[in-house]
Amino acid sequence: MKIDIHRHGADSGGADRVLRNLFPEEVPQMHAEGCYSVGLHPWLVKEETLDSDLETVAAAAAQPQVLAIGEAGIDKIKPVSLELQERAFRRQIELAMELDKPMVLHCVKAYNEIILLRKEYKPIQPWLVHWFYASPQMALEMVHQGFLMSFGLTLFYEKSKACRAFMQLPLEGIFLETDNADYSIEQVYTQAARLRDLSMTTLEKQMETNFTTCFNIIK
Repeated sequence: MKIDIHRHGADSGGADRVLRNLFPEEVPQMHAEGCYSVGLHPWLVKEETLDSDLETVAAAAAQPQVLAIGEAGIDKIKPVSLELQERAFRRQIELAMELDKPMVLHCVKAYNEIILLRKEYKPIQPWLVHWFYASPQMALEMVHQGFLMSFGLTLFYEKSKACRAFMQLPLEGIFLETDNADYSIEQVYTQAARLRDLSMTTLEKQMETNFTTCFNIIK
């Protein structure tokens, strides 16, 4: 079984199981039989719609097919108030803790801030950083702090810091994804298996174990 831990759009991209990400305006697309993460992306945070967007997220997140809150987080590149981004993120942290669900995080140049927030809130729920792109040292520090990391396109850029981080992380701390990129989860798994010198069977079993552990799923 190939699991895509983070994907936008209605198609599966070839995965056997997909954690499809929905923004507030996409919540009506949710079906009872799917697996979803629902959250307010930091790019989309607006003062005038913050409360209504988070109300939509909270209502959807209470449904059993929503396995995680997010993607939520902090992005220092986008021209959105960092204070507003953090406010939205904090409210989603509190929601995830209230519902006892993991978080899927969007983080750009804000890894230290995200770590500090996890230390402040001390959640028992996992926080999964999708499209992780930082140094191996940062990756190992985040694993120590209770984070998980997901990788996709960056694995095809073998000299990138993200790929180097992937090579050093314990297999128990990683997931694989397509996000919204124009490639299949089969390609990502093939590259990941090659990089870590694993059989496809071993890699798939590890990703299944990570999934059931992260989302507290009983087989």
